[in-house]
Amino acid sequence: MRGRFVIYCCISLLSIFVSGQSVERIEPPNWWSDMQNDTLQLLLYGTHLSELDVNSAELALMDIVRPQNSNYLFLYFSTKGLGPGLYTFFLTNKDTTICLSYELKEKNIISRGFDASDVIYLIMPDRFSNADPSNDSVADMSDKPDRANPTGRHGGDIDGVISQLDYLEDLGVTTLWLTPVLEDNVAECSYHGYAISDYYKIDPRLGSNMDY
Repeated sequence: MRGRFVIYCCISLLSIFVSGQSVERIEPPNWWSDMQNDTLQLLLYGTHLSELDVNSAELALMDIVRPQNSNYLFLYFSTKGLGPGLYTFFLTNKDTTICLSYELKEKNIISRGFDASDVIYLIMPDRFSNADPSNDSVADMSDKPDRANPTGRHGGDIDGVISQLDYLEDLGVTTLWLTPVLEDNVAECSYHGYAISDYYKIDPRLGSNMDY
């Protein structure tokens, strides 16, 4: 029964456009259970989302933030006591019901911080190594590659960093510090990454979220 319900929710999300509301993106696309900080913030992007109310029998809603731009909605849920699985919540008004399923995955990430024993190597990816020339120019990105221009893009990417990991390890490097790799869609001088235009998307000239 639960499986059929989740499928119905997905169909509902794809088909609700009649009354003007739709959800195009949820960030982050999933999260993990048993986190030390059990407050989950979701960013929803779509059409006229700030006009909708939110309710769920499975997720404890803590807060709703409605920005001035009505296409965004920030939701805060408590994940305290929730195990891995799919959880549903609803966006509603008198004309619309959108059902969304959100996944909490089992936490199996092992990570540590850094300390004085680490050797940190700073990399500006666009200037480091170009392992994938196919993403040097992206149609809907303003700043195009120009290696003759000191402030232009030179084509380095995340694959380039990955391709040099053995070299970096041979140098004794234990920790990488990358300049921002998020989307920086400005007309010029975007190579450094410090004019971020989308905080939830890797710049496609550097690679993808999965590459990162």
